[in-house]
Amino acid sequence: LRELRAALALWERLATVAESDFVHDQARSETHVRIAEIIRDQGDVEAALAEQRIALTLRESLVARDPKNLEYKSLVAQSQNALGNILRALGDVDESLASHRSALALREELMLAVPESTMYQRNVGGSHNNIGILLKAKGDLEGALVHYQKFQALIRRLHDAEPDVSEWIRSLSISCHNISLLMDSMGRLDEALESARQGVLLRERLVKQDPDNTDYLRNLGDAYERRGSLLQSRGDMDAAMADYERGLEVSERLAALDPAHANWQGDLADSFAKMGGLLKSMGQPSRA
Repeated sequence: LRELRAALALWERLATVAESDFVHDQARSETHVRIAEIIRDQGDVEAALAEQRIALTLRESLVARDPKNLEYKSLVAQSQNALGNILRALGDVDESLASHRSALALREELMLAVPESTMYQRNVGGSHNNIGILLKAKGDLEGALVHYQKFQALIRRLHDAEPDVSEWIRSLSISCHNISLLMDSMGRLDEALESARQGVLLRERLVKQDPDNTDYLRNLGDAYERRGSLLQSRGDMDAAMADYERGLEVSERLAALDPAHANWQGDLADSFAKMGGLLKSMGQPSRA
């Protein structure tokens, strides 16, 4: 962080003695972004927000001076997306939503300009997902579903073109997870369960590709337990138990890797609690 601030001071000093140019302003904006990322990780979210706002202003000035430059527009959208994420973390849902909608508008413009770009397609999908999350938080479930489905359609297209690319498999699994949760909230249990089943299959593929990836393993365990919860709601207790046992197996494997890892130990406790709750509902409290 000290080195980044020193670099920023140098860029700022150059800006005072020389005419502002594209290279200097882009470098300044990128430095502000890197500083924002570091201080957010350190817990200073308000300061990170201020740094990202400065970066956005610099990037908007680049677009104003060169409105046909797609790279500069992409950087503006990136900053709007980052601002939206920080504002959501601060609990400002409306401002976060406005930032993500601004990012989406720019990203759709870029995707139309270069329709073959997988990066632009991915980014549009990501913006739809972010907006869906925020609309769900505001209670607009139908609106959230529209954006979740647009995210899924874009990612599915990328996945179908390159079915072995882990990024597309992972993104599609996230889409299935989010839609499953939303359908459950809307009382559409069958559709929630179908999305959960698709999510399990996708996450199993990721673990098969990279068996030692602990993030993939943890997400798979979560997918098993998600599907198990829905099966339990439908009254299919045996199938639910099978999924809870699969989730427990994953939790035990991760917990054994690092007994000091608080999240993994917490996952293990949660897995036991879910199985205990199911056994109690099945009239077998002695096994719980």
